[in-house]
Amino acid sequence: MKSQSRHFLIDEWRQYRNGEVEEKKAEKMEEHLYNCDQCLNLYIEATDTILDIAIQDEMAFTNGVMEQINSLVSIEQDREKTRKSRKKNYYRQKWLHYCVAASATLFLMSSGIFDKVASEMISVQEESFQESKSFTVEIMNKTTGFIDFIMSDEREGGK
Repeated sequence: MKSQSRHFLIDEWRQYRNGEVEEKKAEKMEEHLYNCDQCLNLYIEATDTILDIAIQDEMAFTNGVMEQINSLVSIEQDREKTRKSRKKNYYRQKWLHYCVAASATLFLMSSGIFDKVASEMISVQEESFQESKSFTVEIMNKTTGFIDFIMSDEREGGK
């Protein structure tokens, strides 16, 4: 299906690319692109040309790019400072924990609690050692008792 509309000029295609065309005309141009290879080539040429893309104020553009770079650099520097302060806080906490543990140990040692606990543990161990026999002695006693029981049954059964 061929379009009945006229061909568009390259300047019109540049305006279309830049969004400077009214909505109705833009729809007509799009529909025309589907059917006309000549206008499609003009549209491609209009989008490929770099000469018509001019930066209005080169210094403003350069300054804008440099500001963005500087903001990224400052953000990265802030992150690095935050990381360093976290490490310092971690090490400060670690030393605080060591100091508290050492202080508690010195306090308990000076109060004599460790001596009392140690002497109590020794007495508990001595009592439990005296009360309990070794495992092998208990097995031997039970085995001997079982053999004596069997032997006594044989003696009584043999009479």
